[in-house]
Amino acid sequence: MQFLNRNLLLLFGAQMVFVSGSVLLVTVGGIAGHQLAPNPSLATLPVALMVIGTASATVPAALIMQRLGRRWGFVLATVIAASGSGLATLALQQSQFWFFCLATALVGASLGFSQQFRFAAAESVGIDHVSHAVSFILLGSIAGAFLGPELVAQSAAADSNQPYVQAFVWLIGLYLAAGVLLANLKIAAPQASDPSAAAQPVQLRVLLSRPMFLTAVMAG
Repeated sequence: MQFLNRNLLLLFGAQMVFVSGSVLLVTVGGIAGHQLAPNPSLATLPVALMVIGTASATVPAALIMQRLGRRWGFVLATVIAASGSGLATLALQQSQFWFFCLATALVGASLGFSQQFRFAAAESVGIDHVSHAVSFILLGSIAGAFLGPELVAQSAAADSNQPYVQAFVWLIGLYLAAGVLLANLKIAAPQASDPSAAAQPVQLRVLLSRPMFLTAVMAG
């Protein structure tokens, strides 16, 4: 795999961590929510808030990275995710449902940043290897899909009285480790050889009218 480079390996590790966190939350969110919720009908609210957090943070994440650069935007995401995991740990220890909801929303918001790992990967290779780079980063999702449930299983084995607390403690460490990896990214700002050829912003109404955009949205 000649397209592999340092950036891709760092992004692969970060993708694995962020996906493992989302899978962990989906795995335990409903169960923990049922145990903590004042009303059984609110049991799945923590997982729903994770999804809402991701959707709400996607555009702000892009704007932040446009201003700070991808590297520091990604590092900020790890701080948000680690904070959310820390809050989830305290919420589970103290049986605080609404704190747990806030924690899942924070972790979800960090996922809005991680959605751009694949774009950072594309910017780290030549045009001929973009598809390979993106596919390699998405392989990290498969690794994370195994790691997340494994954290839950090992956490339950470590403490049967509070079976999910240790998993979030480990998750804090993983997010901080991902922050160290992402702080070492080196992505050059894209340069246009001809200033007139630089991409121009597209108005939202024009974007919404494009068949390819609509096809992508419906497929998603």
